[in-house]
Amino acid sequence: MNIAIIPARIGSKRIFQKNIKKFHGKPILLWTIEKIIKSNIFDKIIVSSNSEKVLKIVEKKNINLHKRKNKYSNDKATTISAINSCINSFNFNLSDNICCIYPCAVFLEKKTLLETLKILKKNTNKFVLPVLKYEHPIERSFTLSNKKKIILNFFEKSSKNTQVFKPSFHDAGQFYWAKAKTWLKSKNIFEKSIAFCMPIGKTIDIDDKETWKKAESLFKIK
Repeated sequence: MNIAIIPARIGSKRIFQKNIKKFHGKPILLWTIEKIIKSNIFDKIIVSSNSEKVLKIVEKKNINLHKRKNKYSNDKATTISAINSCINSFNFNLSDNICCIYPCAVFLEKKTLLETLKILKKNTNKFVLPVLKYEHPIERSFTLSNKKKIILNFFEKSSKNTQVFKPSFHDAGQFYWAKAKTWLKSKNIFEKSIAFCMPIGKTIDIDDKETWKKAESLFKIK
């Protein structure tokens, strides 16, 4: 079976109640759920949350609900622990394909889900996830002090030409595929994972107020 689990806790530090904040007229979580339903890929769709408020918002969508314990929903809880608590509650088959889909994945596309599922079927002991390339070499990155002084992250590489650096990538923040058995025995998603490279501008990882505004603008265009 193909199973989608959406971990939608209520807490969010940068954006208040981000997972149910209104996005173009309705809670952002509902946009994601509707895309998942429309894809017709999943035999079961589950929203897992520690919040009755979240579960109340999605209950009319005729999907499965999972009331998650707070210890799997606090700031120290990992995505793996949240997904595994759901797997254990529903007693899924170890060979089931579990896709953890984040609540704010409003740019999710059926094509991407199908292509990554195909990769998983050939690599049954791995995680598969979409990634994005950094537009500029991270070796040239720096932080700023309180007085806006530049603090180089890679001082020894700062004077090299950009073309000598290999491309760097980051998690697209959309979803992770893996077999149930892989979720249950893993502690880190990235230790044994295969990347699916996405074009730049195809999605935005909504993590703060600035990226939220960018996502609203891009979503309107699309």
